[in-house]
Amino acid sequence: MKYIEIREKLDNSFSPDKRKYADHLREMVACRTISDKDHFSREEFLKLDEVLRKNYPRIFEKCEVLSDDGSTFLRIPGKESASPLLLMSHKDVVHEGKKKWKAPPYAGSIIGGRMYGRGTFDCKGSLCCLFEAVEELLAEGISLSSDLYILSTSTEETGGPDAQNALDWFKSNGIVPGLVIDEGGAILRNPFPSRVRRFAMVGAVERSSARFIFDCGTGEAARKLGKAVKKMRIGRYEITPEVEELAKSLSEYLFFPLGNLAGFLAKNKKIGAAVLSHAGPDARAFCGASTGYGIPSEGEKERLENQYGKLNNPVRISVSGNYYNRIEDLMTRVRVFAEEEGVKFVSVTSREADGPVPSSGAGFRFIDGVAKKVFGNIETLPYPVLGRTDARYFIGYAEDVIRFVPLEISVFQMTKFHCPNENIYVDSLPGAVGFYREAIKQYMNPEVHTI
Repeated sequence: MKYIEIREKLDNSFSPDKRKYADHLREMVACRTISDKDHFSREEFLKLDEVLRKNYPRIFEKCEVLSDDGSTFLRIPGKESASPLLLMSHKDVVHEGKKKWKAPPYAGSIIGGRMYGRGTFDCKGSLCCLFEAVEELLAEGISLSSDLYILSTSTEETGGPDAQNALDWFKSNGIVPGLVIDEGGAILRNPFPSRVRRFAMVGAVERSSARFIFDCGTGEAARKLGKAVKKMRIGRYEITPEVEELAKSLSEYLFFPLGNLAGFLAKNKKIGAAVLSHAGPDARAFCGASTGYGIPSEGEKERLENQYGKLNNPVRISVSGNYYNRIEDLMTRVRVFAEEEGVKFVSVTSREADGPVPSSGAGFRFIDGVAKKVFGNIETLPYPVLGRTDARYFIGYAEDVIRFVPLEISVFQMTKFHCPNENIYVDSLPGAVGFYREAIKQYMNPEVHTI
């Protein structure tokens, strides 16, 4: 996919309705769509499907439903079927956890201009906004030059088959998406003292991962292993090209002395890696590998015992790497480490990270151009995604794959990802709807891009 320069803003008729967007998002949040087997309820997913059909009737009038068995996979026909646009945002969420929330996790309560609720950011906020954008554009009579697809999976959080099934459908029909936009990154609002108020963080590369199950035998051995894992350091710590580019870019915008510090860390990679590796787990994940320790739930233990037999004090060790720290190498280190601790290996599941998406690519430049048209004074930067997304399935098949959520959040709100008190600014919803509207119009305008 090759884009020419985006020369003008195409969406000049947008009249946002923040109250409607918030009401619709609240209805989505009220559906407790947890995908892990210990808390899964099919009724909650069916309830969310009913919400989508009720609030977005034009989409379902115009679309061909390719799948509604868990995932929502829709095709809205355009003039051409080649190089379609695929918008993605998953509908499942992680469990709300045992810690107390500031507001009920499935109420969508608005406090101080923020909507609290599981899934507000990950990922029902963007799901709501892309549905709002498509619904409005259809009502306005938009002409689609190519097909538009919407994919919302129900198994993203558990690494389930929904996205793979959608990819298989594209392959079996000989259709190659021209651009895929999924979650990953966001718009950071006033994150640093700088001359730019907002930064569009576009996911450039994901994390690799592995999950081990070991049987410790005794509770004391399990506790000892937990303490050892907290001190464990594996893999190489280095400033990767994506982090280097991020630091270099930030050095141009940050006020003194932060700009000088970012530039110094980008140039002095060993020192930069050393600083990040001691600045907390998220910062450490930027430049190397990380490990975690947990106890399987009763439901997970029961499933493991059905497969592997009786287990005494099983533990879970999770490992996260990156494209430059291959998970296969990290897994070998973990196996050796566990053997030294005297625990029994039971099972492992793993996934290597895909290669990075270059910021010089057509998709990245397209997102940058659209963001500038919608948000004005904003800079687009590459961002190493600390998790894993459904977009990974389409890398290597689609012409361009971009991970980006056009919701404005603070750095503090980003730390609430998968944590209690997940929330977003309510006033960020119109901007996200506006972004999807502009992106669709730009993509579907033959005068703006060529394929």
